[in-house]
Amino acid sequence: VTGLPRVMVEWFAREHLRADAVVGAELEVNRCGLVTGFLKREGDSVADRVRALFEGGEQPGVGLGRRSNSAGSFLSLCKEQHHPPFPADFQGGNNHTPPPRPVIFHDGRLVRRPTPAMALLILLWIPVGAVLALVRMAVGISVPLRLIPYLVRPFGGEVTVRGTPPPPATETQSGVLFVCTHRTLMDPVVLSMVLGRNVPAVTYSISRLSELLSPIRTVRLSRDRGEDAERIRGELGRGDLAVCPEGTTCR
Repeated sequence: VTGLPRVMVEWFAREHLRADAVVGAELEVNRCGLVTGFLKREGDSVADRVRALFEGGEQPGVGLGRRSNSAGSFLSLCKEQHHPPFPADFQGGNNHTPPPRPVIFHDGRLVRRPTPAMALLILLWIPVGAVLALVRMAVGISVPLRLIPYLVRPFGGEVTVRGTPPPPATETQSGVLFVCTHRTLMDPVVLSMVLGRNVPAVTYSISRLSELLSPIRTVRLSRDRGEDAERIRGELGRGDLAVCPEGTTCR
């Protein structure tokens, strides 16, 4: 249960904390199906939404949260209520719950903890991975983008498209500015694969080798607000453009 937007928390909570459900704030969606960025005014309280997860009046066994937190109003529904700080040996009344999946933070991304077995597996995989990477790059550069989604499965990939991709820019309509979450450098490339057309991506401080190997055109930014804004505006006048906000502003 969180006061943050559910979409920002749900993946981490399900993947690493093994949560079954996430209750949080919802984002408003306009008539065109686009997220506005504003929080939706929920008619039901946090406690009501938590209560709806349990059938037949069943109560949650244990509730953990801060008293001062607005999202902590669900604690009154729980049989047991606990507030931080928690002791090191605290079990929460359930010894059968699997422990959270261990993660470490690195460069803003979540990666697996480098255990000895995992480190050995990585070393053994490097030669195979290098050959596979060269084959993938050769295919990505030589094959038209619209055909790549049909060829990724033999290389261990899968492309899933939900919804209808926007059409390309026309003489009367400018291009679409796509904002990627930037989990990897491949986000703009995968976007171009899904759309079936070359969508340029803005870059900052990446190597020239990465730009040469990129199957899509790159637009290098200068970190000058006025100059970069004019460059992005010009690119949108010619067609679509992909940006990775944290990848172009946090370095």
